[in-house]
Amino acid sequence: MESYAPFLAGLVALLVGLAAGKAWERYKLQEGRWIDRRRARESPHYILGLNSTVAGQLDRAISELAEAARAFTRAFEHGEDGPWAWYWAGQNAAALGDGEALDRARRELKERDAVLLRELETRVEAIAAKESSANPEEGPCHSPCVPTAS
Repeated sequence: MESYAPFLAGLVALLVGLAAGKAWERYKLQEGRWIDRRRARESPHYILGLNSTVAGQLDRAISELAEAARAFTRAFEHGEDGPWAWYWAGQNAAALGDGEALDRARRELKERDAVLLRELETRVEAIAAKESSANPEEGPCHSPCVPTAS
């Protein structure tokens, strides 16, 4: 029985270390509370903001997009999920037509994560195609379209 004691102690230490490592990877103390890092990557506010913009609910769109911007700012400040933050910043820039910010996001992703850069390029192409097909005779509509008097 004594010959198994070091083996069992090592096995228990390995399991405790593995559990602690997974918890360290997944959870982080932020602003006095524990957050799940995997859920912090998701930003439903961005999508809700775009949907509200399309639906003409500008007040709700502004509040949702502002919350998405705060989430991106927190990600940049804490250095967590940097590539994901640049990916979402690039999507925001593409949706808003901000070429300078989009170029910066592309440069950062080129250095950090080529897979996310390809995904961003795919999304940018989809956004551009959607804008060009939205109203081909009048061009893209960046806000609720108001008919012009001719």
